[in-house]
Amino acid sequence: MSLHKRELLFISGSQTGIVTRLDGDRASNHTPLATWADRAVTVAAWVTVGVIVLAGALILWLRYTTGKIDKPAPNPAAYARSTPVRSADAADESWLGRQFAGVLEKAPWLIPAGSSVFDVCSVEGGAPGLFGGGTGYGFYCSRTGTRYYAYGSPGAARVRQLRRALRGLGWAGFESESEPGQVSLPTFSAQPAAAAPPAGKTGLEYSWAQHGNQVNLARELGAVPSLVAPDLNTYLDVLRPSRAAILGQLTPAHDHLLIVSITADYATHQPA
Repeated sequence: MSLHKRELLFISGSQTGIVTRLDGDRASNHTPLATWADRAVTVAAWVTVGVIVLAGALILWLRYTTGKIDKPAPNPAAYARSTPVRSADAADESWLGRQFAGVLEKAPWLIPAGSSVFDVCSVEGGAPGLFGGGTGYGFYCSRTGTRYYAYGSPGAARVRQLRRALRGLGWAGFESESEPGQVSLPTFSAQPAAAAPPAGKTGLEYSWAQHGNQVNLARELGAVPSLVAPDLNTYLDVLRPSRAAILGQLTPAHDHLLIVSITADYATHQPA
């Protein structure tokens, strides 16, 4: 067959849906089913692209209009210094003072040797998920007051007397907090049996040392931690214990040291 004739057959075949190659072979034509399948794949591809575009647009809209994505944590300073929170803090401080006054009243053999205070409001929670509601952040405020006392022998009997005194003040549920192998003073905790501070929950801990050189005030009860992250923590009252002043109160007749620490929450704002 001449090249001219094969070209005519190719043109003619294309009009009837039959494709004829130059070598004379015939290729299979597209059926209606294959055509619909191709169209379905095309439509699915475009739908997928549309979904991706819409999802991206939604993310951008949430980020730049509602601010719910990667929203920075708020500084607690304004909350901590608000009138209701300051009032609750003052009531908490007064309650703690009465508790420590009661300790001396019921255990008059104790000799005050020093104190420490740690009062802080902090951010709690975190940024919500993509579709989470609210800010995801709240605030938490607590005050820890610690008193150091010198006392004489017999040490074990005095510790038992202290526990009876604390029971008389409404504390109960005494449990050991010391871990085996831990190089620190023996520590016990207690919870209020009935009376509670003006707001929030509270807990008490106490420990003792037979000799002053056993005490590490940077590690024992009442130790004030480093003041870090001022954008996330507002420190309202901080008093570090003075090792020299506290141990200076110990004498040969009163060579033991007792530490009593009470932590009380006074304000909490739950995440919205």
